[in-house]
Amino acid sequence: MRPVSVPPPEVLPRPAQVSIPERWPEELPPVSEIRELTRSGLAVLLVRELPIGGMPVSEDFPVVVDIAEHWARREILSAVQRQLISVPANHRFEPDRPITRGEAAEVLTGILERMNVNREERPSSGRAPTDLPQGHRYYRAVRMVLAAGIMDLDTSGRFHVSQPVSGKEMAASINKINRLLSSYP
Repeated sequence: MRPVSVPPPEVLPRPAQVSIPERWPEELPPVSEIRELTRSGLAVLLVRELPIGGMPVSEDFPVVVDIAEHWARREILSAVQRQLISVPANHRFEPDRPITRGEAAEVLTGILERMNVNREERPSSGRAPTDLPQGHRYYRAVRMVLAAGIMDLDTSGRFHVSQPVSGKEMAASINKINRLLSSYP
C-alpha cells in the first residue's frame, strides 16, 4: 500500500480563545453540543485551534486506510503527521469512534510534551484519581493533565477514564493549553 501524499502544512495563527462557531464545520452540531467527541472531531480541534504550525512534521508517519473520503481527512492527516494522535497498528484511524477521557488525556499530555511546556513549572495537583490504579495504561497521562489543570476529576475524585469526552470539555481543555502555552517562551 502506498503512503498518502499530503500537502505541506500551513502555518496557523495562535488563537486567543477557541472560536468554534466560525471554524467548526457547518454540517455538524456546534462542538459545545457534542456529547461524544469523535477522533476526527478531536483532530479538527487540535489542528484548527492549537498553534501547531511550527511543530515538526514526521517524514515517516503511519499509513491510514480508513479516511480517504472522510470530511476531516486533511485535519486527521495533519494531526497524524505531527504525531498528535496515534494510529493503531491496523492502520485504521477510526475517525467516527468516540474518544475516551483516557485517550484524550494521553493526547493532551503528548501535546504538552511536544510543545515543550516544562513539567516542573506546571501547577501541581495533589489529587489522584480514585478510580485509576497506578499501573493503569493512562495513569501517567491523567496525572499530567490534572497537574496542568487541563482536565478535572468529578466531585468524588474519579476521572472516568473509559467514558467519552464531550466537545465542550475538549474545547475547554484546548483553551487551557493555549493559556499555558502563552505563559511559556
